[in-house]
Amino acid sequence: MSNRKPFSRQNTCLVAVALLALFTLAVPSTATADTIETFDVTGSFYPLTNVSFTSPALQNLPIGPDSIITIDTTTGLCAGSVLVLSSGEEFGFLPTFNQDGNYAWSDVPEHTLELSNPAGFKGFTGGPIEARYNIFSLPTISFNTVLTPVPEPASICMLGAGLLSLMGLTLLRKRVA
Repeated sequence: MSNRKPFSRQNTCLVAVALLALFTLAVPSTATADTIETFDVTGSFYPLTNVSFTSPALQNLPIGPDSIITIDTTTGLCAGSVLVLSSGEEFGFLPTFNQDGNYAWSDVPEHTLELSNPAGFKGFTGGPIEARYNIFSLPTISFNTVLTPVPEPASICMLGAGLLSLMGLTLLRKRVA
């Protein structure tokens, strides 16, 4: 026979908080904020076959590692972006949204960047897209541009709160025993 004491009110509250936090993670949210998705942007631009560049830097122009785009997946509109090319060009402003459903950035007439998805950006969940970058009217294209969803910070915080609550409960049980 063990000398274990039954759960105290404090332990019961900790269990309830831990279960509530884990339940919140398991149930998908229907809030409208979930329609705003942030995506990491990766890929490289290559010249089209009929274009020759004299600069070796333009033969393979990677998209910078900190490039992101935020899309309202209900409307398909861009809510924000920071796109950086390895050449140092930065497109940190909102793009125009044309009739074809493409996003287009242009900081000067000679430099334009365009992202397109044949299926559009409404309901977009990530994946490969087509990107075009025109510099001095010499077009380059990227067939390997991918938008990868960034994890939602609130879900990670809730998971951490649930795990900390369970860990606290375990420590209390050991101390009582």
